[in-house]
Amino acid sequence: MDVVLAWVAIFAVLGYSAGRPLPPFRLKCEGNPVGLSKQALGHLNRLGLFATDRPNPLFSWTLAHTERGARQNALQLVVATDHQMVQQVWNSGVVATANSSIRYGGPPLGSGKLYFWIVRWWDDKGRVAESREVGHFMTGVMDPRDWTSAQWITAPSTVSSLPRLHKSLFIPAIPIEQAVLFASGLGYSRIYVNGADLHRISDPPIALNPGWTNYEVRVPYSVYDVTNYVRSPATVDVLLGIGWRDTGVYPYRDVSPPVPDTSARVLRAILNISYSDGSFQSIVTDNTWSVYSTPYISDSIYDGETYDARQGGASVAGQAVVVSGPYGQMYLPSIPYIAETGSDAPVAIYRLASDASKQIVDFGNNTAGVCRINVAGFPSGTVVQIRHAEVPQHPPYGPQDGSLYYDNLRSAKQTDVYTCNGSDATYQPSFTYHGFRYAEVTGYPRDLSSADIVKVNVHSNVLPNGQLHTSNPTLLAIQASVVRGQLSNLMSVPTDCDQRDERLGWMGDAGLSSDSMLLNFHMDSFLPHYAQLMADDQVKGSTLPDVVPFYRYGTRPADPSWGAAFPQLVWALYHYYGDLVTAKALYPSVMAYVQFMLSTIPSSGIGNMYGYYGDWVPPPPQPKVSVSFTSAFSFLLNVKQTLELAQALGQQNDVATLTSIFTTQSASFNKAFFNGQSYSSGLQITYVLPLYLGIVPADSYDTVVANFLNQFVGSDHTHITAGIIGTKFLLPVLSLVNRSDLALEVVQQTDYPSWGFMVYNTLEPATTIWELWNAQNGSAGMDSRNHHMFSSVSGWMMTDMVGLTLPRHGGERGFKELEFHPARYLDLSDASVSFQHPKPVHFSWRRDGGVQCAKAPESPQGLRVSCGPTGGVIDSVLFASFGNPTGGCGRYRVGSCHAPNSQPLVEKLCIGKNTCVVPTDEAMWGGVVCQGQTRWMVVSVQCRSGDEVLGDDFKFSSITVNVSVPVGSVGVVYLPAHGKGQLSVWEGQHRGVWSDRVYLGGGVRGLQGGEWVSELDAIKLNVLPGRYSFTVKGQSPLERRCVDSEQQQTAASSFVSLHCHHGNSISSIDWVSYGNPITLQGECLSHAFGSCDAGSGRSVVERLCLGQASCRVHESAFGSTPCPPVSGKRRLVVEYTCNRRPAAA
Repeated sequence: MDVVLAWVAIFAVLGYSAGRPLPPFRLKCEGNPVGLSKQALGHLNRLGLFATDRPNPLFSWTLAHTERGARQNALQLVVATDHQMVQQVWNSGVVATANSSIRYGGPPLGSGKLYFWIVRWWDDKGRVAESREVGHFMTGVMDPRDWTSAQWITAPSTVSSLPRLHKSLFIPAIPIEQAVLFASGLGYSRIYVNGADLHRISDPPIALNPGWTNYEVRVPYSVYDVTNYVRSPATVDVLLGIGWRDTGVYPYRDVSPPVPDTSARVLRAILNISYSDGSFQSIVTDNTWSVYSTPYISDSIYDGETYDARQGGASVAGQAVVVSGPYGQMYLPSIPYIAETGSDAPVAIYRLASDASKQIVDFGNNTAGVCRINVAGFPSGTVVQIRHAEVPQHPPYGPQDGSLYYDNLRSAKQTDVYTCNGSDATYQPSFTYHGFRYAEVTGYPRDLSSADIVKVNVHSNVLPNGQLHTSNPTLLAIQASVVRGQLSNLMSVPTDCDQRDERLGWMGDAGLSSDSMLLNFHMDSFLPHYAQLMADDQVKGSTLPDVVPFYRYGTRPADPSWGAAFPQLVWALYHYYGDLVTAKALYPSVMAYVQFMLSTIPSSGIGNMYGYYGDWVPPPPQPKVSVSFTSAFSFLLNVKQTLELAQALGQQNDVATLTSIFTTQSASFNKAFFNGQSYSSGLQITYVLPLYLGIVPADSYDTVVANFLNQFVGSDHTHITAGIIGTKFLLPVLSLVNRSDLALEVVQQTDYPSWGFMVYNTLEPATTIWELWNAQNGSAGMDSRNHHMFSSVSGWMMTDMVGLTLPRHGGERGFKELEFHPARYLDLSDASVSFQHPKPVHFSWRRDGGVQCAKAPESPQGLRVSCGPTGGVIDSVLFASFGNPTGGCGRYRVGSCHAPNSQPLVEKLCIGKNTCVVPTDEAMWGGVVCQGQTRWMVVSVQCRSGDEVLGDDFKFSSITVNVSVPVGSVGVVYLPAHGKGQLSVWEGQHRGVWSDRVYLGGGVRGLQGGEWVSELDAIKLNVLPGRYSFTVKGQSPLERRCVDSEQQQTAASSFVSLHCHHGNSISSIDWVSYGNPITLQGECLSHAFGSCDAGSGRSVVERLCLGQASCRVHESAFGSTPCPPVSGKRRLVVEYTCNRRPAAA
């Protein structure tokens, strides 16, 4: 349902009249969802409730209003010990503020208590609304001294299996008012109270707990309200898995604890019981706890779990041993726990032809998790083995015989082994997880069915945030792969991969993915927590390692592009969420890191900075830029980000210092790498990084941009040539230089190297993002199929691609200032994005009629071509090619492989229809000469609609735009004209907001005026909070014109002059080619690209000519181009439109 219609429906159901504030919703405590409905309160499951040990927790919520332009003037928050809010603990009173958050300011909170809260807000007209949900939070151990009575205990060395630590309790015959368990079971634990599995009955079920930290700095514990489970006789049992505590596998990299912590499996716990008569009982861990053996023979994160259901002693195997345990501070992580978040059923099951004892299960998607398998009725002693893998084997690794490929797991076995006892019904591992799509099952006594086995997905239980939609299937598949891969690698810290013998918190991966993670999920508790873990691993408050927590791999000091993740995370939380709480807490550590990095710059200058990894894994056979180049860039980026944080926090002395550092070191960067035309080795990345930083000298900027675009379109063929750093910034830079159309062309590609190639290659179509662009034939030693370091594409798609942009410099952060740029190009017919956090934002647009372009890979689904709901019917086919066509909409060219019957087939299927589906499968196109290669279909059509006034040309579509600006924010909407003449704009039923390019205004609530922006060929509207629906329509332009340098040459160099008549101005540049374009049938407005075209063409002409009555374009403006001159000349052809020149111009 459209978001606007959805809100209308909600208003109707709730009975709200126009002009009312809505109840605050999406209540959070410390960034975690805590709102409970009345129904949930009536059947409250106290397990899985959020808990914190912060003495002054932060409360926040989301606002909405039925009236445009509404503002918040005040709030009031009440905290109580009952959800009826009778036993109040703190009442903030009415606080005059525009913020939708407040910290607890009442008396000290008690340990292990459950609190409830509600909030009210007042709008700018004094109207009030109260939250219908009731927030909650539990407290942890609020006085750290309470831990001193609880000792760290472990099993005696005589117990070889995974141990079960046990305590029998005496419970007096007095009603229990509350029982709360605080427990830290390391590495992973599973806790039972009177036989109740606290992890299993939590909502959602806890998978692996607690999370991973540098245990010598901070030790995580959990809180469980076990009031409903403690009864006489009472027992507490804790199973201890080794998790990340196996120092043989995960050794400390450089900083050992004061006394070596040699016991891997340890427990520290407090059980507090309050009775109705006021009495109190506290049970703690000590040497009186008993130890039992268990059926868990072995457990390992990498290798899996071995479980013999026949084993496990009913008699005591020994007494607990008191040990020193880790030295870190006990703390309660305020982040979502690692949970069982859903399941995948098999999509296929088959036996191997070469070995019928092996059954292969395909679950359809590559994710992190474990298998749950049915073992009911199997004889005691039956051994079932499950081995996990990401892909089937294929050349060059081995025969494509249906067997699975394991070499990329390196030493990780990823194997679970279960021995039946004749009575258990199912088996599911408890102390491991795997990264897999496929499972190889051996020893299963019968043919597996889909009812026998399921994959249980496991990851930190972060909630979804952004939702992206478009009719382009490739973009949706890439976005789904990113989301799936990022979730697979959220395991209390962001890991690099989920399958091989690594799965570590590599900082580079986290920094590169942080933008898209913040948009994809509610990360307002998870990423601040990880940033704190980074600060924990700083030595003497300065140097950082490559990996956090710093175990197993990595180096100190970190590669500058890996350590860069620390300032990047803190900055990104501020940029996207407006989070100054994290910024303030970690700013000293961030500043110390920047100062340390400054000290590493050698006397020879920033051009010789150290580094180890640099622009990791560019696509073969592309070279990698020098490590010094990426190190220098990352340092300058961190300085710029820290400068922005210093400005936001009012650190004026640091603002001056950081400004001086950035200015001085930017000049040093240019001195080291810039030659006046290009940077360093002239690779794609060497243009991208300085442009992103904004340090290209002003007098060289246009030349650098032109040279970059020429190379990108020319020798790079609009494909990625960079590794993880260059790729991260390529798409934003293309948007920055107003070539989002080229960025979209990159993302839509399905040939190598591209994200689409990962998804659609024929050897192993991906469902997650690969570590290598060429993973299908990469090195087994480093070839993960589930790596998120290239997932930054998602952040670009949800912002720049759709047209939602946030301020890059200055302005307020956290979605408080928004720009909406719908339909900036013809390559997409529609797009929408919605966010829940930090504020609810919705933005969608659709083009109907006019020119419509579509692209899809070879697949059984086919290619859908449509004029849109109100766009009329397809009148002609402008371009069609199945094979490997290149370019974007309006710039398509037939590639080296082309089905000659493409055009007539599409015409037969589509002419006269509103929508058609063009086959893109092997059955239709199998005879094409490039059979066996990656192929795709491109179609461009022209629609004719009765809603348009038509002349000789009818390429001009209508555009529908829906925008929702949240309370507390302002928006700017840029409605594109696409060269249309006699432009008209409606907002809802209000006609004539604009007439042609002159703003009429008036009568539309929430609009704060507008203006014509000629350089964007767009109408700019300032809008207040509220929901808006705009429609843009127009007729053919007043003038369609064309110029050709062959007809205007007067000297040795080429130039063209563009001009409009009758006082009109140049409103759009429709087609440009600088190279050797071809004139079709002698018509000025009918050209095609030749064998060579400068990529800078459109950008140069738009920069020089848009909004002007006339302009001159000289060939020197195009920079260096790989296009060879023909007969000593290069040719420039420009097709453009002229329309009424607005008075404001």
